[in-house]
Amino acid sequence: IDQQDFMTVVDKLIEEGTVDPARLAVTGYSYGGFMTSWLVGHTTRFRTAVAGGVVSDLRSSYGTSDVGASLLGRLAVGADLTEAWDRYDERSPIRYADQVETPLLILQGESDDRCDMGQAELLFAVLRRRRREVELVRYPGASHVFIISGRPSHRADYARRLVDWIAR
Repeated sequence: IDQQDFMTVVDKLIEEGTVDPARLAVTGYSYGGFMTSWLVGHTTRFRTAVAGGVVSDLRSSYGTSDVGASLLGRLAVGADLTEAWDRYDERSPIRYADQVETPLLILQGESDDRCDMGQAELLFAVLRRRRREVELVRYPGASHVFIISGRPSHRADYARRLVDWIAR
């Protein structure tokens, strides 16, 4: 997990006076959505977060993502699922959902073959059950790349919601 790389950059920006440490937000899509979900489970330094194209559970994504076995298995974890159950679990953001205190907006395409809708629903359900501030927006018929080549109304809504959530 690349948490240290991300936080090193954040620390440097704070040190330079470029960002206000009391007003930090984190957002990302696809791998960035995975890392956003990971970071809010490991630090409370961000005031708010927006995750899109979420993977929250590497185990289930292994079988539901169009690149689950190849990309997630070998590159992200370094082993096949049946060889490394614990590593998949340890590297899944859902494992740390009980530590999330950062308000989180999840934006997800319903027809995403890369990051299955169930990944976003799982994270949302766990956080909602724990009474965390979380919202989930589903985009009907939207694929993994809807934010760049999907319906104009979906792209505009995604951008508007992201900005509004962070500004609020």
